[in-house]
Amino acid sequence: MEDRKAKTHKGRKILEKRRGLINEEPKNILLLKGNKTNEVVTNCMKELQKWCGFNCKNMMGRKHEVKPFEDAAHLEKFCETNDASLFILGNHTKKRPQNLTIGRLYNSKVLDMVELGIESMKSMTEFPNKGNFGLGLKPVIIFQGERFEYSDEYIKIRNLLADLFRLQDSERFDITQTKKIMVFTVLGEKAISLRCFTSNLPSAYEVSEDPEPSNGQVVSKEPLVEIGPSVRFIVRRTYLSSEDAFKESLKKPKVIEKQKKKKDNIEHNELGQVLGRLHVQQQDLSTLVLKHVKVSLYKCW
Repeated sequence: MEDRKAKTHKGRKILEKRRGLINEEPKNILLLKGNKTNEVVTNCMKELQKWCGFNCKNMMGRKHEVKPFEDAAHLEKFCETNDASLFILGNHTKKRPQNLTIGRLYNSKVLDMVELGIESMKSMTEFPNKGNFGLGLKPVIIFQGERFEYSDEYIKIRNLLADLFRLQDSERFDITQTKKIMVFTVLGEKAISLRCFTSNLPSAYEVSEDPEPSNGQVVSKEPLVEIGPSVRFIVRRTYLSSEDAFKESLKKPKVIEKQKKKKDNIEHNELGQVLGRLHVQQQDLSTLVLKHVKVSLYKCW
């Protein structure tokens, strides 16, 4: 963002709020409908919303005249108004049927966009196993295929999809509490499949010595169970940022902090306990005052 100087106190507050942060908050996602949509596009957006968490702003109640690949000014203004840096736009036309446009913004300008056509879809209601997980749980995202590793275009698409579904950052997680798994697989030259699973790994409190359930219910022994949605996408159009613009978006703001003096001889062990080391000067034992003890001498005959 350009360095702008505020002339008023209110303007300074606004510029400070827009300034980049070291620890960014979870990004908001805007869900929009185009001029024309159908039931497949609407259901796909609603089910993707369940995997995006609480940061989705559903604006599908009205239609929007938005064509981001032709003119993104209206979309950029709408995202800035709703404080959203990610968006999913759904539309359905004769030229591009069942179309989803996924994109992100930087500095209130479109950074990356990819247009995905829904070739086939299996809804969550069509799967016998229902996913029982909260909206705020962070999913594990898996990308399969060589194109995600070597193609510059698909590397940007992978980064965009990971940014869309990653939710909040976390330094550690419990593998037994991993209930949401998303798998993106490259199929052919322009096809990407999405399959969603839940894990049946027992937690430390659910492990039982009796393998047979007492209530007669059948317990699935599969570690992963597909719960949907299962979608096959076709990559149509892409608008990808240049290397310079992408590096600019990754920059972190400079922070001026008072350098704290490092405390010498203080360490922390594996349990987080503070250990200190004391250095004592050598004592002069000649000036040491000791208690005199009377000793009785006995002669031995």
